[in-house]
Formats: sequence, structure tokens, C-alpha cells
Amino acid sequence: MNLSKTIRTIILASLAATMLASCAAPTFNMEIARPEVSDLKYENKSSESHSISVLDKRAKESKFSEGTLKFNILIDGKNINEVEELKTALAAELVNRGSDVKFTSEGQENFKLDVVNFKIINHRTNGFTPLITLTQFAGDLWVNGEKQRIVSFVKRAKVPIWYITEDGIVENTYNQPVSLVVQDLATRITQRLDNNKISDQAIKTLVDEINNDKTDDTTRYFKVYQLGFSNNKSAIPYIINYLDHRDDYVRLAAISSLGLLDAESEVTRLNKIFTSAKIWQDRAMSLKALADINTPEAKAIVDAEWERVSKIAKPDKEAKWNKSILSLYR
Repeated sequence: MNLSKTIRTIILASLAATMLASCAAPTFNMEIARPEVSDLKYENKSSESHSISVLDKRAKESKFSEGTLKFNILIDGKNINEVEELKTALAAELVNRGSDVKFTSEGQENFKLDVVNFKIINHRTNGFTPLITLTQFAGDLWVNGEKQRIVSFVKRAKVPIWYITEDGIVENTYNQPVSLVVQDLATRITQRLDNNKISDQAIKTLVDEINNDKTDDTTRYFKVYQLGFSNNKSAIPYIINYLDHRDDYVRLAAISSLGLLDAESEVTRLNKIFTSAKIWQDRAMSLKALADINTPEAKAIVDAEWERVSKIAKPDKEAKWNKSILSLYR
């Protein structure tokens, strides 16, 4: 890096640190992309069609973006209507996977998704630390009168090089998590409607791509998630191999995928991660996976943690964020 670039970096970092410290923090316009459709293809495609209403049941004061920094989220230069974008993205994702599902805004009782929580929480300590985002969703999926709470949670972080809304920051901390949330929800909807899945051969192809030394970590991260989105429990033994991966996000994808696949056989393993992992994010994601699996054993672990964090008068950051995750299920 030449001297002028070094000076510019110092100045911009100092300005960012100053803005973070300011009581009246500025609002940044952040243009994000529409969620990316995955290349997953399910076999045993059901010929049955479904129409699902998507209804916004969030609290009136709910914000899509909140946290340390104030972001005004835009798509195509306009303020985002996040529930409408979610509805459109879910339809595209499910059609691509082979499910005939249409989404409407009209209320209907048999098939509906009530959006209870959908937001991106950002956190940054100072101008020299990563921007962290916690993207979360909670909704009630009603199928023939039976309700299931479905929850998605994605943690990402990246250090800005020049400025807080540069392309790399937006892609890593906003675009990718929202795409993963959509793909996650599409998986849960498929499980309830037709239980379509990808083939055993497609699982092996994914594993070969993940294990290829030429695969970059971001691609590897998404492909591990695709094992979880597969609806095929034969992926579980492969996923276990990535729980100790050197890349933080590959590990998180693996832990989350065990929850997506309702891996009841892995409750003990997930509890071990929750109680002994060195990094908060690993512990938090294992807690979420246990909440997704929800067997009596898993539920006891989750309920005990909820009771613990709920009693803390002055919670530290981990207790506060764990409580935030668990509240999505309640």
C-alpha cells in the first residue's frame, strides 16, 4: 500500500470511529441485492400445487434494520418492502427447486405464513473492528390448521477496507444472509408441504465440491448450507465432518444444517458444542440447532438456557444475544 492510500485509510477509519462515538449517528443508505436463487433441484417432485398467504404480523414498531449503525435499506433505489421481497424470493426459490407454490397477500386459513420477526441487527465496536450482522426471521407456518414456528438465524462479519457501505461489506453482511434466510425458509416450507429432497448422488456431488481444495471458503460455506437444505438425512454423516472446520462460517453452516435436518441423533454432539466451544457464535448456533430439533432432550437444554439468561439482571453480550435467538421461538 502506498503512502497516500495509507493516509486515506487512517483518515476514513478515524472518521468511522468518530461517527460511532457520536450521540447523533448518521444514517447510511445501503443498496442491497434481491435474494439469490439457489441451484438446488429436488427429486420426487410433487405434482400438487399450493397457495400460501404471507402476512406481516410484526409489531408496529418493528424495524428491518437496527443496531450500532443506522442503515436505510434500499432495493433499486427505493426503500425496501421486506415482506413483499421475501414473498417474491420464496416463490422463485421453491419453483426452482421443483415445488409448485404460489404466495399471496390474501388471508387464508389452511396455508399461511405469518411473519412475526424479520430483521438485520448490526453491531460494531469501533472504526477498526468488523461490521457484524445478525440476520433473523421468525414466522408461524400454518398447514391445514397446524402451526409450526420456523426460525432462521445467520451471523456474518467483515472488516471494511474503505467505507461502511462498500460492495464487499454489503455482499457479505447483508446480501448473503438474506439469501440464506430465504433458502432456509423454503426448506422448512417444503418439509411441511411435500417433503421433496435432493438425491443421494447430488449429496455426494456437493461433498466432492466442498472437499475440493480449489473451492473457496465462501462457496464452501454455501454448499455446506445446501447439505442442510437438501431435506435428505443421508447428508448428516458428511455434515459432521465440517463441525471442526478451520473456517468459522463453514462450521456455522454445518451446525445450522444439523438443525435444518432435524438430526435427532446429534443432540449430544450439539450440546457438547454449546457447552464447550471456544467461540460464542459456535455456541449460539448449536443452541439454535437444538431448538430446531426440539426433542425432549434438546428442549430441556434450550429451556434451561432460556431460564438462565432470563434471570440475569445485567446480561453480558453473549447472554443478551442468546436470549435474542431463543426469543424467536417463543
